[in-house]
Amino acid sequence: MKKRLFILLIFLIVFIVLQVSNSAPIQHRVLFIVSFSIIFFFTAFYLLNEKDFSPFIGSYIVFSFLFFIMAPILQLDEFFNKENQRFFNGLIYSNSLILKANFLIILFNLIFFTVYFSFNKYFKKQKKIIPNRYIPFYILFFFLVNVIIFILKYDYLITKISLTSYINNTSKMSGILSDKFLFFLPFAPLILGVNYLKNNWKNKRQNFYIIYCIVIVILFIFLLYKNPLTEKRNALGPVYISLIFLFIPKWINTNFKILSILLLSLVIFFPLSSLITHSNKNLSEMSFKEMISYKNVKKSVSNQFTSLNFDAFLMTASTIDYVEKNGHSMGRQLLPTGLFFIPRAIWKNKPISSGELIGKHIQKHHDKSKWFHNLALPFVAESYIDFGIIGIIIYAILLAFLCLKFVNWLKSDDPLRQLSAFYFAIHLIFLLRGDFTNGFVYFFLPFLAFFIFPKIFMKLLK
Repeated sequence: MKKRLFILLIFLIVFIVLQVSNSAPIQHRVLFIVSFSIIFFFTAFYLLNEKDFSPFIGSYIVFSFLFFIMAPILQLDEFFNKENQRFFNGLIYSNSLILKANFLIILFNLIFFTVYFSFNKYFKKQKKIIPNRYIPFYILFFFLVNVIIFILKYDYLITKISLTSYINNTSKMSGILSDKFLFFLPFAPLILGVNYLKNNWKNKRQNFYIIYCIVIVILFIFLLYKNPLTEKRNALGPVYISLIFLFIPKWINTNFKILSILLLSLVIFFPLSSLITHSNKNLSEMSFKEMISYKNVKKSVSNQFTSLNFDAFLMTASTIDYVEKNGHSMGRQLLPTGLFFIPRAIWKNKPISSGELIGKHIQKHHDKSKWFHNLALPFVAESYIDFGIIGIIIYAILLAFLCLKFVNWLKSDDPLRQLSAFYFAIHLIFLLRGDFTNGFVYFFLPFLAFFIFPKIFMKLLK
């Protein structure tokens, strides 16, 4: 209880300090107080009253507090202190845009939390799954498949490691399929293998030792695929935290623990990882001493909240400005998400992602000096650009029910369902950060690799 009260106190103290030192107009401060009050109330309910383990709510709370309260308060404070004409993302300041952005976020949060906690009692029944005696064979089969893929993709992997994750000579679609599908295939045999070892720890037969060796090799391959030299930060978080949940679940199997580790990850580990993932140097040029220098570490951590990494609130305001000038898309922006697999070479008029759309809008109407368009767009802004206030309501309800469905999976005896649900819970931060197209694709392809593909083959092989 003391630990949970302590983290609530930390939330409250941080917010009070931000408000006292903030130089933004009073109307902005009032709406941030309302927004924080909603987050704080449901955080207290989550930590003190919610008995079921729900990493989904933990991810949602951490995202909302950091991206929609802490970051925009700091950004507004910096803006008014420096008396700039526009924000760092190029958006020209407008009092009404800031107020409307806060209103949409408050509405979305209120609906999401209310629906989730009102209906979570109906998602607690689980069917008992009969143990599958063919699991050792499935593990061996998937292991052999991954070894073949590793051999075929070895040159591509070495190129990524030596040149960092941002430089490669393959096409975009080929790179996405390799990174988000093929390189996630080891996750399934790893999940099944670890689960088998845990269930058969006291009864060590010949299969036990074979699968033990397979787990070690497949983990090594998976870590070669997924590390700061080969992958962006938004994918490393779900992977590494899911691996902790797989191997040492007691570290993060309570609401307090998952909330704490997510806060530490986004405030400390996430910005520090940019020292490697966002380096312009290749592996041979990197200096460990240079990377961990006080200057670089301080810059990476302290400047995060006033950079494009935490511009979700400002992008929401930018989306409102876009809609006021161009109207709602009426679902058009959902097309590149649902039909992401159709290349532009075939679909000439395929809509661009919402982040890129708003990026071009900012360049056209706010800051013509901006040369990059492909910005992230938060989920709440995606819901508004499509259908306005109705979209806010519908998307919040759908997201709440999707999280509840995965809560059901998290309680399952099926290890693939359980880890798929947990992976989604951590990935939820990236999905909320946006844009929706990338958030959807970057979950769907891994999900296809470590759940749908194995399930299909397990039925066929049986």
